[in-house]
This record gives sequence, C-alpha cells and structure tokens, in this order.
Amino acid sequence: MTDHITLRIGQEAPLMSLTGQRRTVCYLLVHETKRALLIAAVENLDGICQDAKNYWFPKSVVLVDGEKLRCQAVNEAEDANVIQIPSWLWAKKEPCKPMGASR
Repeated sequence: MTDHITLRIGQEAPLMSLTGQRRTVCYLLVHETKRALLIAAVENLDGICQDAKNYWFPKSVVLVDGEKLRCQAVNEAEDANVIQIPSWLWAKKEPCKPMGASR
C-alpha cells in the first residue's frame, strides 16, 4: 500500500462496473483558501453526474504537482494537475456538510 493517494485533477478515472455501464470519478479543485483545498469528487455513470462530494484538505500535508505548498497565498494550487494526499488523511476524510446543516 502506498503512503499517499494521487488525484489527477480534471481527468476522469474509470471505476469498475459490473453492470456494463461506464462509471468514472473526476476530481476537481473547487476552492482554495490560504490553509486548505476544497476538492470535489464527481461520480459519473455513462456520462451523467450521479453524485458529487466535497472534501477539505489542509495545504500543510498535501503535495501539489510534487511540491509542498507554502500556505501563504490563496491561488497557489489553481493550475494543479496532480494532488497527493497522505493515505491516513484520505482514510479519515468526511464529505462537507452544507452550510447550516446540523452536525
């Protein structure tokens, strides 16, 4: 098992489908703050969006295009192609809740 998960931003990754339908997931960089990245995982079934979940990840532990971010600017990762997230953090991820939703 690797020590990190690699997300290719904007590229579809095929998932296994036992029904013969084309199922893919695409990761998008949705928003960026000085300290975190909001990444969306969009699941498609035969080209139609079925589900989208957003996840926040701290910039201090992710690698963007193989480099650690300085966590000082808002647009450090705007042209990212590959984001690497530590496996332990990926395992603990939880989808963002809409604003105002109870915890």
